[in-house]
Amino acid sequence: MTLELPPDRSDPGKILDSQAERLASRHEARLIAMAQAAVADVRGGKHSIVWQPWIFSAAAFLFSVVLVAVLVWVKPAEPPVAATVAQQAPLIPDWVNDDDVPVSLLENMDLYVWISRYPTEALQG
Repeated sequence: MTLELPPDRSDPGKILDSQAERLASRHEARLIAMAQAAVADVRGGKHSIVWQPWIFSAAAFLFSVVLVAVLVWVKPAEPPVAATVAQQAPLIPDWVNDDDVPVSLLENMDLYVWISRYPTEALQG
C-alpha cells in the first residue's frame, strides 16, 4: 500500500482528511459487498425455506388457532359469584335473614366476631 499524497503537501490536515476519505470509501464498499454476500447466502442456501411466503401464512394461522384454543378451553381462575355465595351460605345463620332481628344488631361487628367463634351447627336453629 503506497501512500498517495495530495498536491498540497504543506497542510497535514488536508492530507489526513484525504486519506481518511479514501479509507472510508474502501471500507464502505467492502462492508456493502459482505452484506450482499451474506443475504445471498441466506436466501439461496440451506436456509431458503425461511424466506418462503407460505411459512409466514402458516405461522400466523397456527398462532391464531392456538390463541383461540387457549381462550376457549382455559377455565377462569376465579369461581363464578353464584358458586362463591352458595359455598358461604351455610356460614350465615338462618336468623340473620329474619326480619325480626334488629338492624342495629346486624350492623354490630361484635356479632360477627361472636359468630366466627361458634360452630355453625350450634347457630342454625
